[in-house]
Order: sequence, then structure tokens, then C-alpha cells
Amino acid sequence: MCTRWVEFLKIKNLKAEEVFNVLFINWFKKYPLPRKMICDNGRTFIAKKFLKRSEALGIKVKYITPYNPTSNSICERVHSVLGNVIRINKGKDLDEILALAGDLLRSTYHSRIGMTPMKLIFNREKFNLKAKQPEKSEMLLKAIESAKNQALKNKERTNAKRIDIEFSVDDLVLIRVENPSKFDEKFRGPYEVVNVFSNSVEIVNETDKKEIVNIKRVLPFKKGEDVMVNETKNETLF
Repeated sequence: MCTRWVEFLKIKNLKAEEVFNVLFINWFKKYPLPRKMICDNGRTFIAKKFLKRSEALGIKVKYITPYNPTSNSICERVHSVLGNVIRINKGKDLDEILALAGDLLRSTYHSRIGMTPMKLIFNREKFNLKAKQPEKSEMLLKAIESAKNQALKNKERTNAKRIDIEFSVDDLVLIRVENPSKFDEKFRGPYEVVNVFSNSVEIVNETDKKEIVNIKRVLPFKKGEDVMVNETKNETLF
């Protein structure tokens, strides 16, 4: 992830077998196998076929928590760029558009790593063949350090706005509804907490299924009392 190297691939459908085959041919056979793969909670990525084939290659599949864009912010920014390129080049061949978008992202300076992804991987810029370059290992170490520092700053900035609340197993909580309409409820629940993690909790929802929810969407609830939610302070008043 620290290299920010991007490739766009076409798929025929969203079936697990099709998606994995495209990944296998265009990424896993070209580059060193990753130790882990971060995915959203789409059916494709939680399918048994996808998980079994990943496990067979020694790849651990990890999932982001639902409705938490910051946990997948790198991918969201890439999608934003791709969307702009598609819109600007409307009417052109899709393969040409995907190649253009990938080339744009790989050859553009990235502040997080302090250089372009292309320079980090190949030790030179796309059109600068003669310039003397530093050792690749040195560049990679600097890029990793830069990415870590920026990620830490972003985390501190986000956490500074958060009110820390400690949750325990058997607590009752409310879950913030994402993108509700004007007349929809802003929260759902209450639900019982069955497990607590560093940045999320696991609840049992109304369908008796376990669900992992990011801590930023969770508010405490006291049984038997009316609840009014203070939207501005993000806290529950009793």
C-alpha cells in the first residue's frame, strides 16, 4: 500500500470466480503475492470461493467496517480520479480510458510518499532516463516513513474530534444510520454488544446476525430511559 501503485482491470461480472481470476492473472502472477488483501464487505469478497482461493495462495483477506469511508480512503480517492477521467473522456474506448487513468495515477507526484509511484517502483520517472537516481532501497524506506508519518497525522487529526467512550460486552448501544432521509430515524437500535475491539464493536442486530460497527457510529444507550441525541456534540443525553 505504501507504493500507491494502481492498476484498473475490467471484469465481466461480480461473481467471486470472475473477480479472483482477473486478480490472479493481472496482479498475482505479475507481482509478489501480498500477505493480506483489504476488501469491503461486498458479496464477491465474502464468498467462500474467493476466500478459499486467497487462502490457497497464503493471502489473508481483511475487511473494512461498513459505512466507514476513512478506513478505505485510499481506494475512495482513486475511484474519484477514475470517475473524473471517465467523465472527461466520455465516448472513448474503455480500455483506453482505464490505461490513461492508471498512467495518470502512477506518474503523478504523491505527497504521502514524496515522489511518484513509478519512481518508487522503477527508480526513475517515466520520461527521465538519464538522471542519476538514489538507491531504490533508500527511496522505499523514505516512502514508507513518509506514509507512516502522514497516516499518524491523519489519525491524530481524526481522533482529536472524537469523544472517547469505553464500551463493554452486554452494553446497549445505538447505531448511527448512514445518509438518512429527512424523515428517517437518525439512529437504530438499541443493540447488545457481544464483543469489543480497538476501533469497533460487534453487536447482534434485529435479524439475530452479528455485525461489526466502527466506533464512530456507536452511541451508548441506557435501558428503560428515553434517549435524545445531541447531533452537534455527538453524545447521548438522558
